[in-house]
Amino acid sequence: MFNIEYKKISSLEIIASDACSSINPDEYKINLILAYEISTASLIENVLSDVHQLAEQWSADECPKNLYFNHGQYKVGGVDNIISELKEKPSSNRALYSLINQETIMNSGDDPIPSFMLFQCVLERGVLYCNVYLRALEVSKFLRINLEEIRINIERIYNSSLSFDSVRLVIFACRAHHSPNFNPLEKPKLDLLSQYQMLTMLKHDRSELARVLEQMAGGQTVIKSKSLRDLYEIVDGEWNGSNKQRLLSLLDTTIGDIEELQAIRKQHSHHERVSALNSSISKKLDNIAGEFKQ
Repeated sequence: MFNIEYKKISSLEIIASDACSSINPDEYKINLILAYEISTASLIENVLSDVHQLAEQWSADECPKNLYFNHGQYKVGGVDNIISELKEKPSSNRALYSLINQETIMNSGDDPIPSFMLFQCVLERGVLYCNVYLRALEVSKFLRINLEEIRINIERIYNSSLSFDSVRLVIFACRAHHSPNFNPLEKPKLDLLSQYQMLTMLKHDRSELARVLEQMAGGQTVIKSKSLRDLYEIVDGEWNGSNKQRLLSLLDTTIGDIEELQAIRKQHSHHERVSALNSSISKKLDNIAGEFKQ
């Protein structure tokens, strides 16, 4: 029989550090299990301040414009249900929220959907047991956001007048990967710009346009070609620089790479061509940014 041993900690920072140390950069592990015990006071007091705002955005009832989706839109009333169940029946097996159903999974294709799938609590003898299941987990950046979301959930449960002195947290991730350049599903700024805003940058602030492209080159979990198509039209119609044809060629081939990447991702979650295309897209976006700096 497998017995879970809870490592005693004073801050969620230790979980983030342990997870990163357990997987080498650019590698992954199947069935990562993280099990820890922390006092309620320590958990509430030690906010992961660097990701707190992002965690609140991911937890918000309405998805912010800078995210492709958030957890709040899927877990509607989830924490309230946990609180209600624990108050009525602390040993309840229904004090949980689930973020997605089978229909969402089957019809998702390669569209982004939550990796954070289940959050369940049991209250027993002054201990709040919290179990989390993730279908996939990035440990260098997204785990920190997930941990702060969990901390926010637990603080809310505690503030509801439920009493517990400590928390035992178990996180189970089916596939955990360590991607130092991972972007936590935030839309690149270029995708948030209108064509008019792009044109204004092109005419009056090309250095900012270059910075926006460099940010997009930094590695995206989700990447789309629409904003680059908009930029192509603007360059084609408004740009008179001597490097116009090179810019158009770079934009065209980058758009082609993105569309090939999208097609492959519909068939494969992990494929050697995916890595090659991601690298190619990043380099070309950096080159496009460089052209605007001239």
